[in-house]
Amino acid sequence: MNVLHVASECSPFFKTGGLADVLGSLPKALLKQGINVSVILPKYGHLSDEWQNQLTLKKSFTVSVTWRNQYCGLEQFVYQGVTYYFIDNEYYFKRERLYGYLDEAERFTFFNHAVLSSLPFLDESPDLIHCHDWQSGLIPAYMKTGSVENPVPTVFTIHNLRYQGAFPLDVFRELLHFAPEHFAGLEMDGAINFLKGALVHSDRVTTVSPTYAQEIQTPAFGEGLHGLLHQERGKTKGILNGIDLEDFDPKTDPHVTYPYKHNQMEKRKNKQVIQRLFELPERKDIPLIAMVSRLVEEKGVPLLTQIAGELVTTENVQLAILGTGDPSLEDQLHHLASLHPHQISFKCVFAEPLARKLYAGADLFIMPSRFEPCGLSQMISLRYETVPIVRETGGLYDTIQSYNEEIGEGNGFSFTHYNAHDFLYTIKRALRFYRTEKEWENLLLNIYSSEVGWDVSAKQYTALYEEILGKRKVEA
Repeated sequence: MNVLHVASECSPFFKTGGLADVLGSLPKALLKQGINVSVILPKYGHLSDEWQNQLTLKKSFTVSVTWRNQYCGLEQFVYQGVTYYFIDNEYYFKRERLYGYLDEAERFTFFNHAVLSSLPFLDESPDLIHCHDWQSGLIPAYMKTGSVENPVPTVFTIHNLRYQGAFPLDVFRELLHFAPEHFAGLEMDGAINFLKGALVHSDRVTTVSPTYAQEIQTPAFGEGLHGLLHQERGKTKGILNGIDLEDFDPKTDPHVTYPYKHNQMEKRKNKQVIQRLFELPERKDIPLIAMVSRLVEEKGVPLLTQIAGELVTTENVQLAILGTGDPSLEDQLHHLASLHPHQISFKCVFAEPLARKLYAGADLFIMPSRFEPCGLSQMISLRYETVPIVRETGGLYDTIQSYNEEIGEGNGFSFTHYNAHDFLYTIKRALRFYRTEKEWENLLLNIYSSEVGWDVSAKQYTALYEEILGKRKVEA
């Protein structure tokens, strides 16, 4: 079975968030299931020389975006068994950032057209195309509307429904290759919506956790598409993301100063490294709470800013926060750190090596998200034997079971309602167990056995692909 994944970013080449992590690890897991996997991406201008020097040009051709004919170079190389293809066009992709430009509709329309034009030149013709997020959302629509000569089935994965690729109606006429009768399948609230086109036309839809698949069918989480998602619920399935267990391993991670596995003595040494880097008092006995996050409202940062002062004045704890985002939230965290310099430290940057050190050195990790399609940080936290405190939403609900001292089960702590009081109460509850050695040891044993890799989910994707292709074969 040949499966082509289409996405706008992929680790280790380009990354702004969890989408890149998934595309960097899921294909490798699918390989182990016997699937021949390839990935196709835009070739952004900041591709490092390390990767650039390994690319070979497979084909160059022109791609039509209505009346415009643009150059396209199809480049490729094989990495860890996966074939990666890159769509080269400097006009669209040689820019400072991956996203955030006024011509996003044209950039990613070109990308979708280029992917379709590349299909005859790939080493293996795909039996199925797996598209990720709105940037690849036109491909299922083209496959189902007679625009492609030899259409193949498509799977479309929603990584975050908030980002839909909604553009002015003129985009339909000026950029897209659809007949007028297909307008309704792309129009949403007076805009052309790339993600809606994928939901309507893909053979199957997946989300990145089972709970998120249910949540997005409600007005609270559906971002205006809950009605359509409820209508399409029969073809929608939630499959939980995983993490790359080889990449995220505190025993072999080069960024971890003192490698460890199931060894709290070595982990405490990493805590002292973090205390030194974040300019906090170097004390092994003080619980260190970490947050690594985009600093935006949906990640629950306002809950943290509301309770941080009370937390550190009533509890003997340290807070180490890493991330960038909303300037007003950054300012609030800077202010809190200035008021409590011996207990709160905030570094307004994102650096992967420092994040890895923080996962390794912290005792507890907080994710009070308002919504979270899946979340990878809580899985990384478990992998680095750091106890997560999360709100029960999306993938956080699916991966973290709140500790129950009566039966000794659970791999973290969680709260249901999105409010600061419940968040603070849950942190204090976790601290109570931290100071109870027997209970903490039992909780850590549960964390050691938590499954956060791709094995189960890769099998679910494989079964989904086989179901689609089997159905197509019967219909043919």
